[in-house]
Amino acid sequence: MDVLLSKKPIEVRLFPEYKCLEWEWKEPTTKDKMKKFLDKIYTLFKKNNCDKITNIMQKMGVLPPDLMAFVNTDWMPRMIQAGLKYVSLVVPKSAAADYTVEKLKDNLEDQRSQSGVEEATFTTVEEARGWIASR
Repeated sequence: MDVLLSKKPIEVRLFPEYKCLEWEWKEPTTKDKMKKFLDKIYTLFKKNNCDKITNIMQKMGVLPPDLMAFVNTDWMPRMIQAGLKYVSLVVPKSAAADYTVEKLKDNLEDQRSQSGVEEATFTTVEEARGWIASR
């Protein structure tokens, strides 16, 4: 594992043996910063020739609707075009953030099914990493 970025509120790690980019939200942040970090994640994903992602969202906070729209209509299509095949999500601890994850998954379900992206949700980082390693 290589740490590619460690800056509040996020840490981004690369697992080159699995072609997986993993990031962990350390605390909630503004929508502008989150959008900036998602764009950086996209760049790192492409640069490192990944096909898997793990998003650790336990401390992420709530995504505002316009940021969910950005993920749905801009970011995720770019990730799929860049070769995304597997997504593991580590679910948040707060009920509000958990709602955000469910809403995001619902919004992206059609995109993912059409592109063949496989997604799984976990309660621990270890489970998510094990699933990614088996893909």
